[in-house]
Amino acid sequence: MSKECDIVKDLSVNYVDNNLRDNSKTFIEEHLEKCTECRKYVEEMTIDLQKDNSFKEKDEDINILKKINKKIKSKKILIIILSVLLGLIVLYSSLVFINYYIMSQNPNMEVFLEENISIDDKEKIEYKIKNTKDIEYNFVSKEDALNKLKENFGENERFLNGFNNQNNPLPESYVITGSPESIEDLEISFGKMEGIKKVQCNLYQNPYTLFNIKLITNFTKIKNNLF
Repeated sequence: MSKECDIVKDLSVNYVDNNLRDNSKTFIEEHLEKCTECRKYVEEMTIDLQKDNSFKEKDEDINILKKINKKIKSKKILIIILSVLLGLIVLYSSLVFINYYIMSQNPNMEVFLEENISIDDKEKIEYKIKNTKDIEYNFVSKEDALNKLKENFGENERFLNGFNNQNNPLPESYVITGSPESIEDLEISFGKMEGIKKVQCNLYQNPYTLFNIKLITNFTKIKNNLF
């Protein structure tokens, strides 16, 4: 093997990749015309490099496909998550307004009395309630209100142990249920009467608030029954 052959073999990679200047390229081509061994060497190298380039292209294609598949999977997961969240929101809103519709068909009202209400004012309120059609009512004493609150507190009832009939802060009230028309009529009348501290009617409350209160109340009852 001549020195010229060594030079050609050293430059063969750049020659195959077409990275040589014209004079170097001419030198190699002239040598290949007269040297069988170098010509065979360059041909084999050309085949090997073509195979390597082919494998590289395939690897690049595979990597591109992997990236595309990864993006598609990520989008699918995101779409599934958003669909589930949207479904839950729709379900929650549907339950809220179904609950509100049911409550609006048979609304209830709670009339809280002033602490020092006079007997005369209390009798007027009760007279108005008794003479209103299509309703049912129940008087809730301060003691009954405290007992109900303790029941709702469940296992946390101990926080209310300091309260008794002497220092009970809860007011007396009337709980009234009936037709929407009767409840609305009573609310207007109570707005003009003395001795009433507050009137709370579910007809005019936020549907989401009503549903959440009902949800929490039912959850507390189930928890108390289980434990």
